[in-house]
Amino acid sequence: MKDKSMSKTKLRDRDVRCALTQRLSDSFAEDPDTMIVQEFGIRHGASRVDIAVINGAIHGYEIKSEADTLTRLPHQVDIYSKVLDYASLVVSPSHIKKAIEIIPQWWGILSVEERAGEVAICKIRKAKFNRSHQMIAIAELLWRDEVIEELEKCGIKKKELRKPRSHLYERLVGKYPDKRLRKIVRTRLKERVNWRDH
Repeated sequence: MKDKSMSKTKLRDRDVRCALTQRLSDSFAEDPDTMIVQEFGIRHGASRVDIAVINGAIHGYEIKSEADTLTRLPHQVDIYSKVLDYASLVVSPSHIKKAIEIIPQWWGILSVEERAGEVAICKIRKAKFNRSHQMIAIAELLWRDEVIEELEKCGIKKKELRKPRSHLYERLVGKYPDKRLRKIVRTRLKERVNWRDH
């Protein structure tokens, strides 16, 4: 991705997003089980992960370009940590020192900067598996109709399926072991056709 104007201005989100998306697309080009989602909404839209890779896990990438600040990062760390299996911060070198003080040890770090008119992305720290999931938060990734279909498979009566969404999520979490529920959610996400319908 070459752009002579980059050397005159700070890298922005769109520059980094384009380069990162291409990098991830190339990495998983041969894997039909992988889906890459832009603006991945979690906690019913309370926050959106810049890019999520969904396959045998959910790996979220949060972009903090040179033109961004880290003001929202503590809140994002808190909410992402409830849902994501892996998380990586894609960050300008100018932000790395401060970012390390904010993000947990299990978050990965990718440094991003402009070099000779190109967006260069370099791995600083590999992401590790998150052990602080909240299963309710993971269940909330599903739409109501998806939750109902899963509960119907468990033999839940139609009368109960008309209860508030919060109750349905609790029932779903109570029906499956954590590992099984995470797999169900990932499968449902990858089966979706129209992500913005809800």
